Amino acid sequence: MDRLNQLASEADLVINSASLGHDGGCCPALPAGRGRPFLEMSYGRAARDTLAAATAAGWTAHDGLRMLVGQAEAAFRLFRFVAPDAEGALKACRAIVAVRA
Repeated sequence: MDRLNQLASEADLVINSASLGHDGGCCPALPAGRGRPFLEMSYGRAARDTLAAATAAGWTAHDGLRMLVGQAEAAFRLFRFVAPDAEGALKACRAIVAVRA
């Protein structure tokens, strides 16, 4: 078992911040996830293969779109002093990403 696989097998969650899917790559083989969370910081087409691999290995996979929308929400609050509709924004972003995937 390589070091990355060993660390992932012991972790409570895995966060992939590498840009593997942006150039057609995918994450290395993951150990059994047993329902633990796996966060892929990318979203859309770039995250598709990595999320599929994590799900197939038994991880509960999430993409980074919610985090991106959350960052935008925080910036909007800081600069506009208004709470935006973050769930509506996330839904709209998911629809746009789905069309481009």
